[in-house]
Amino acid sequence: MAIAVVALVIPDVRRVGWLIVLSLIVAIAGVITGIVALVGISKSGHKVRRFRTAYAGTLLCVLAALWMFVFLCRPADRWVEHEPGMRCQANLRNISLGLSAYQDDYHGELPNTLEGAYQYMPAPSLYVCPNDRKPMLIPDSFRYKERFPDGGLKCSYHYVGRLSPETDKRVILMYENAGNHSYKYKGNRVHNRHAAFADFHTEALTEDEFQAGLRESLELVKQAGWHSYSPERKAEIEAFYTDRPPR
Repeated sequence: MAIAVVALVIPDVRRVGWLIVLSLIVAIAGVITGIVALVGISKSGHKVRRFRTAYAGTLLCVLAALWMFVFLCRPADRWVEHEPGMRCQANLRNISLGLSAYQDDYHGELPNTLEGAYQYMPAPSLYVCPNDRKPMLIPDSFRYKERFPDGGLKCSYHYVGRLSPETDKRVILMYENAGNHSYKYKGNRVHNRHAAFADFHTEALTEDEFQAGLRESLELVKQAGWHSYSPERKAEIEAFYTDRPPR
């Protein structure tokens, strides 16, 4: 029964959910048949016929179990690939909540670094993608020095930093490195990038969609207070939106 519930909840397994349910029905029928036959053996003299019925019920149970195993294993590779991606996107969503809280407390301003989000989301695990084996190291400040024995907060996400309050909410604020997430689709391997936007929603984008989003974001940033940034800050923003952020 638990397997059937999982089949309805997990999208990758849902496609074969009806087969799993059918397997459960066959298994239940086999169990009932076996029990009835075993009870009949003790009450009837036709033990050979009852024994064959019990054997048939047991065989049905075994076949149903094998059936469920095969069809659960088929989408398992995709589920293993997608699960870290969902955790990664959830990380970005939680960090975005921290940025939103900072913005509310500081009159609409975003923090210069993700340390501002850490004030509200002080969980180091949120800042590391499950598939990122070489996360960056954000140098710590005096407030959090004792929490990071490695010398800083390990982080998988690039953050553009403080932007003009007039910046369009469609711009990308954070994204992860390329190559952390991929899955097979119609025989081809698709690479995903997770990004968080200025309205604090997150998306899983294909590489082409992500690059298009970076180009659009840079154009939108340049339309809102671009003259107010220093030359150094302009160079940092342009590097971020051309997928060349410093590590």
